[in-house]
Amino acid sequence: MRIFLDSSVFLKLLLDEPGAGAAEKVLEAVERSEVLACTTPLVLEEVSFKLLLAAASALLDTKDVWRIREKLKSRQEAESRVF
Repeated sequence: MRIFLDSSVFLKLLLDEPGAGAAEKVLEAVERSEVLACTTPLVLEEVSFKLLLAAASALLDTKDVWRIREKLKSRQEAESRVF
């Protein structure tokens, strides 16, 4: 069997979301070569972005993407003035 791994498989497992158990079973089947899987660089980039967003959300105590962007931008500006 061949399958395409979308970002949701990785994100459910990595962010411990509902469906994480099923995602783990899929990835274990791939690891055991019971299933042939592929993905794309775009999917991996989406996973990376969502993991960074989740980390920033926890660090900055907000889930609002625009607020995270503004806080990171103001922090970067402050750090550039120090150095």
